[in-house]
Amino acid sequence: GNLEEGADWLRRAADLGADSAQCNIGFECYRKGVAHLGEACSWFRRVAEQGHAEAAYALACVLRDTKDYVEAASWLDRAIELTDDEETRANAQFELSRAFAKGDGVPRDIAKALSLAGIAADQGHTEAQKFVNRVGPEFRSGNTPARVPSQRPRARTISQPRRPSRRANIPTSAPSNSRIGI
Repeated sequence: GNLEEGADWLRRAADLGADSAQCNIGFECYRKGVAHLGEACSWFRRVAEQGHAEAAYALACVLRDTKDYVEAASWLDRAIELTDDEETRANAQFELSRAFAKGDGVPRDIAKALSLAGIAADQGHTEAQKFVNRVGPEFRSGNTPARVPSQRPRARTISQPRRPSRRANIPTSAPSNSRIGI
């Protein structure tokens, strides 16, 4: 039927290198669940390695879900560097702040976590604002929180695809002057 034909055309476009098609297939794989996370990772990686910020963020989320925290943190940093979309940047900054707060893939650093969350909060990220309001006062009073509240990003999850933006001169390798030192 038409649905199968549409899926076939999407796959053909992805095989020809269309980044939006590759992202959409990655999102479809992610929606199918745990058994398909490896395939989702593969599709997102293809596009992320070409400098696509939203795919880098989606790849980081899948890697986080598969407990590959080191690589997830690296892709979050790359998504922050690449994107010109405020929502993607705020989501990636907040996810990276959570990684620093928990020590997932990066050394545990509450000050760095609060800094990144503060930047995301300033961009209107509500979960980042809650995090800063909850953890910040305790940290500033000299206490290091033993446990950081578990939170997930707000608004768009990676299961809600966006059309990739087209940008000229997108870098094809990770920035060498990473702001977070990973």
